[in-house]
Amino acid sequence: PNQVEALLEFEGDVFESEDQRNWSDSSYKTYSTPVGIPFPVIVDPGDVVEQKVRLSVGNKSFTEKEDRVANEFNEQRIPFPALGYTRNSLPLSEFHISMLKQIIFDHYRVEIDFKTRWIEQLNSAYQESDELNTNLELCVFFDDYISEFEQLRQLINTQIKSLLILQKGGSVIDPSLFDYIIPRIRTEFPWIKIGSGTNNHFVDINRSRIIDPRLDFISYGATPQAHLPFSNILIENLEAFQYPITTIRSFSDKNIHISPITLKARDYPTHTIDNRQHTEFIADWTAICLKYLAGASHLTLFETIGSKGIINEHGPSPVYDLLKKITDFNPKFIIKTKVDFPLEKDKVILENEKGDRMTIEAVFKTGLK
Repeated sequence: PNQVEALLEFEGDVFESEDQRNWSDSSYKTYSTPVGIPFPVIVDPGDVVEQKVRLSVGNKSFTEKEDRVANEFNEQRIPFPALGYTRNSLPLSEFHISMLKQIIFDHYRVEIDFKTRWIEQLNSAYQESDELNTNLELCVFFDDYISEFEQLRQLINTQIKSLLILQKGGSVIDPSLFDYIIPRIRTEFPWIKIGSGTNNHFVDINRSRIIDPRLDFISYGATPQAHLPFSNILIENLEAFQYPITTIRSFSDKNIHISPITLKARDYPTHTIDNRQHTEFIADWTAICLKYLAGASHLTLFETIGSKGIINEHGPSPVYDLLKKITDFNPKFIIKTKVDFPLEKDKVILENEKGDRMTIEAVFKTGLK
């Protein structure tokens, strides 16, 4: 038997490759000139840029032993993560509360921006979390952190389970912000888990890999559409969700929170609604998403209600139905297995405390756009 071997040769201008798994995409981008030269490159009239790319494809023989090793795969048994959802500005009705209490609901993600009506929003979140019988994951964007924290600390109570510390307008946290806030949280509110990272893509963490040892967890957001919006891309990018977790484990053993998980990238706030949100396709996508995010301790899936939620104006969406099915089974582990053609059909296997297993299959239609 033969395998295909491809040789790619470059000449002329310097090329650079970008590993887009940093953005949860299963792809690479190669371009010139490198962005560090700097970006953008100024090309004046009359400048000459020479480039040449040569691709050679041929057969490569391999041994039976190599083939056997390549296809070996051991089943992995990984603890099922804590699942929560993001709060939005829409009020929760009694119907919403009733439906949300029927599914796994570990935490209610609430974002605090001190330039908004944040006190009113936090008080509403407290009331809703009490009705939902869940805790808050507080994501706080600090700027003038001393005065802002002093305001916040007056309103902190035992409903807050975790605090995600972020710096407004930047991907790198000023160490003095940690120096001020972390000791005060530890002393006054010792039950609160403290984390940091980014509200955006994993790349912000991977560029520095500077993890303060005082943190309890590392957090980043995930989306399958950082670059392209097509349905087949959403399927292809599922596999890439596992790689940031593997990378973090190479330099940190802290708990990993992936929060929030959204269909659309949040880089462009006016373009965050995806019309596929309330479809069977996204329910299947979400099920397989759980498989590839196995290893994270904490996932925040979508919003509770609305156009980006698990409940829409007509009632529970297919994603909600999936979560209800999972809740009724009460899984303790994800059994991570390999499938032959994941772009066509994939599956996630769950195991409960009795050792019973439930398999959820996703059949992806070919030709999706």
